[in-house]
Amino acid sequence: MANDKMTNAKALAWVLENCDLPTDVAEKITNIHTSTVNKATNRKPTAKQTADAELSEAIFNLMEIEKDYQASELVALLGNDDVKTTQRMVGLLKPLIDGGRVEREKIGKKTVFRVVA
Repeated sequence: MANDKMTNAKALAWVLENCDLPTDVAEKITNIHTSTVNKATNRKPTAKQTADAELSEAIFNLMEIEKDYQASELVALLGNDDVKTTQRMVGLLKPLIDGGRVEREKIGKKTVFRVVA
């Protein structure tokens, strides 16, 4: 159901398909539709997103295979002023977890992260 959301691009496409428009109006709406679609698909990552991706790679490169790490250990190991809390570290690990490069496991009360071999 979440995919059924009406977007500007879908609304413009519907108008083009279902309405009998004068040629000049149809051309204008087609141009607006194309512009809307391009804006939605051609977004560049922000400077923060790029920096976070680089930090995630640095964290991954610091981790050894088959060794368990707690988030606090990774914060100390990284030694970066931008990453001072375990919450921030877990946020940087999330793309690695989602990508299947790092796994997260809860052992008792502590959560450990390890490189997927």
